[in-house]
Amino acid sequence: MEIRPTTDEDFEVFVATVHTAFGQFPETPVADGGRWWSALEMDRGLLAVAPDGKPVGTAAAYSFELTLPGGKPVPAAGVTAVGVVPSHRRRGVLSAMMRHQLAEVRERGEFLSVLLASEARIYGRFGYGPATS
Repeated sequence: MEIRPTTDEDFEVFVATVHTAFGQFPETPVADGGRWWSALEMDRGLLAVAPDGKPVGTAAAYSFELTLPGGKPVPAAGVTAVGVVPSHRRRGVLSAMMRHQLAEVRERGEFLSVLLASEARIYGRFGYGPATS
């Protein structure tokens, strides 16, 4: 399994893989406004690629600042588009992507990483926990 950064050339493959992982039908990402896709930072995306060259997982992050108590803004990573296609789940793909992503977050000087998760229990093993209720 290879975890590699994405480039602008990977955009369509990334989008198709995200849709497969989430069980959604792909639409044209930038049609009708497509603000979410147009804001995607492809240099912060990851693709998990199986030995046969098939993309099987995705993860991405948005760059932003989060204001901490006391009013100090700090750089943070907003984790998004984390998914593994059904045929490759429970094989360590998610763990490999999260380790890779968290290492990149640290290298960028971001000591905070945040996400909204549909399956929140999964992310505790990577150091995530509830910040609000």
